[in-house]
Amino acid sequence: MEDMTIYQQSLILSVSAIVIFFAGYLLRWFFAGKKLKEAEQRAEDLVNNAYKEAENRKKEIELQGKDLMLRLRQDFEKEVKERREEIVIIEKRLLQKEESLDKRVDLLEQKEKEYATRLQAMQKKETEIARKRQELTQTLEEEKQRLQKISSLTQEEARKLLLARIDEDLLQEKAVRIRRAEEEIKETVDKKARDIISNAIQRCASEHTAATTVTVVMLPSDEMKGRIIGREGRNIRALEAAAGVDIIIDDTPEAVTISGFDMFKREIARIALENLIADGRIHPGRIEEVVEKAKKEMDNLIKE
Repeated sequence: MEDMTIYQQSLILSVSAIVIFFAGYLLRWFFAGKKLKEAEQRAEDLVNNAYKEAENRKKEIELQGKDLMLRLRQDFEKEVKERREEIVIIEKRLLQKEESLDKRVDLLEQKEKEYATRLQAMQKKETEIARKRQELTQTLEEEKQRLQKISSLTQEEARKLLLARIDEDLLQEKAVRIRRAEEEIKETVDKKARDIISNAIQRCASEHTAATTVTVVMLPSDEMKGRIIGREGRNIRALEAAAGVDIIIDDTPEAVTISGFDMFKREIARIALENLIADGRIHPGRIEEVVEKAKKEMDNLIKE
């Protein structure tokens, strides 16, 4: 009985051990599965975080790449701009050098021309010097011959020959001085005559000048003066420019004065002004047309 009890106890212990083992295995399996799930969840979270970080990193890299491309493009454009500016500066320098070279070439050509001119002048001078030298040689030869003649003469004959030579020289000198005095007297007389004539003209020609430089055109009324002047003086300026005269409008009643030294131009201005007054249409375009007709009319009149 006692052995049965021990057997039962050992059996119970064995069964308890087996149950405890299986219970431990089940608990272990339960906890291992839970840890596995947690590990899988952590792994999935890590993978998701890795994907997100990779995406963020990719975006950052793309942004950095875009910034790098933008900076590279800006640097390239800046470098191109600087190169263009350098090219423009080089072109300007080349143009300046070309201009300076052209100026130097022109200066050299001018110096060559001046040198050629001086060379020609020097050649002329040399020719003149050679001619004078020849004349001097000839004169010396003549003097030698005269001296030889004089040496063969007596003292009285030599004295007479010398006096004759002196008289000839004196006559030539007198002729030169008389001619010079006549020219001076002529210049003085001409100057005094011009002064006398100019004073006489200034004293006596005032009335004649007024009569030969002024033409008076009568107007139907003083209101026509305003139409001749025009707005802001356009009409009178156009008439003066087309006819080449001065139009004087003063307080003289119903009259306009045309002033000018050229009688032909004054007559053209008079005809044109009378035609404009008769027509009544006075404006710059019409004035030029009427002045041209007056010029043709004067030409025909002169031909007749």
